Amino acid sequence: MKYQPVKLKHTFLSINEIKERSQFFYNLIKKRRSIRQFSLKKIDDNIIKNAIKSAGTAPNGANLQPWHFVVIKNKKIKKAI
Repeated sequence: MKYQPVKLKHTFLSINEIKERSQFFYNLIKKRRSIRQFSLKKIDDNIIKNAIKSAGTAPNGANLQPWHFVVIKNKKIKKAI
């Protein structure tokens, strides 16, 4: 998968919209869990791409975006990691 920076478009929201979205986000985040059981099913590449694009929007210090994402499909490499 080739590196593709995510372009963001800034949108100004009303205070009510911000409150609603922040509550919605909180409701999602409070349900998150660390997953330690993994499926052996193949995951569609579009799902992986969307997950990576989502991760690329995470807040970061000084907007440096210091992360790199790698998709590994080779079973031997996965096991070595």
